[in-house]
Amino acid sequence: MTVLWILLGLFVGLPLLASLLGIFLSPLQRSTRELWVDAPRAKVWAVLSEIEQHPSWRKEIKSVVRVKNRGKQPVWKEILPDGREILIATVKSEAPSLLVRELVSVGTSANARWVYELEEREGKTLLRLSEETQTRLTGMRVMVRLIRRQSQSIEVMLESLRERFA
Repeated sequence: MTVLWILLGLFVGLPLLASLLGIFLSPLQRSTRELWVDAPRAKVWAVLSEIEQHPSWRKEIKSVVRVKNRGKQPVWKEILPDGREILIATVKSEAPSLLVRELVSVGTSANARWVYELEEREGKTLLRLSEETQTRLTGMRVMVRLIRRQSQSIEVMLESLRERFA
């Protein structure tokens, strides 16, 4: 009977504790990384903006399929190697300096946005990539911080881009 009470306490107590701690955490997390690419901004822009070609250089994506627009915003489905699917919309595109994409989520507890800023200096391109994640549920805020490093996904993408231009 004691073991049952301990298990019940864990199943009820831990989520409750996570929810209480999450109240004190910001729902918004932002991580930014920079990469110098030895190529003109127009070439880097072309690689980033042609999302259909991303699987050829991004190892974390198996394929990309164009799907129905969200209003005037183009939407793509990224299919990951494990079969999961992610819908991504381009919400802003100002060639060749600013590209903003966001997760198309319906009824989820989190949202994500990626901001690509490109700046050319002496024939090279400075790419500043930011990921903004907003987690609505307070308990999930704690879990997200415990399970994954905020900058992990953008670091993987920047490494793939570095290899693409190597």
